[in-house]
Amino acid sequence: MNKQPLRIRNAQSALFHFFHYHYCTNRTIKEINDETVQSFLDEMNDLVVGAVISETTKEEKIFLHGRYCCNESFIELSLKLHIHPNGLQRWRDKFLNEIAALLNFRVTDRDLYSRNKIEVLVYVLERYINFYEHYNREAKEFLEEMKIKYKRYHKLLDNIYSFLYAENLKSGDTIIKIKILNPNISFKEMRIITGNSYSTIYHHINSFKEKQLMLL
Repeated sequence: MNKQPLRIRNAQSALFHFFHYHYCTNRTIKEINDETVQSFLDEMNDLVVGAVISETTKEEKIFLHGRYCCNESFIELSLKLHIHPNGLQRWRDKFLNEIAALLNFRVTDRDLYSRNKIEVLVYVLERYINFYEHYNREAKEFLEEMKIKYKRYHKLLDNIYSFLYAENLKSGDTIIKIKILNPNISFKEMRIITGNSYSTIYHHINSFKEKQLMLL
């Protein structure tokens, strides 16, 4: 019996579909545009997985492709990447949890800075709303929930844009902009780039995070 939570199994299925749909099979335009519920769900899931993969390192991309497209074992990937299998399993868990969160229309704390993931989430929510209004208007509760989430995440995205496109940024705003453009950047790297202390960097990033959480 599979003891994994349903959200993790869904995330795993989305990963497998992404790689096999886009890398391991040849699809026709007619198949891609087929307006069925399942193809719509697969398309939305692919967007989510793509947003997660867009922020991975070169080594993480090799791992994900090897694991979910080529079905390579953790031992094979460990030898290829020179990383212990336990470390690769932690990578797997991290990506599955990130994907699972997005598939359930929410972001993790670390994704509050991610323009890519929030942009995709806003777009996916908009597509869900349009799809269900057209094909299943009886799903009123679901539609209302999607509309509420759409408005909330759009506010998060607007807040991110306010830092990306503002003129004459203050020192603290520059820290946030760098973090948004490089979600996985370390505090050490930010200190080198900005010249600010760790405490200053932490203060501004934490303040931004709290504001994003308040918008939710």
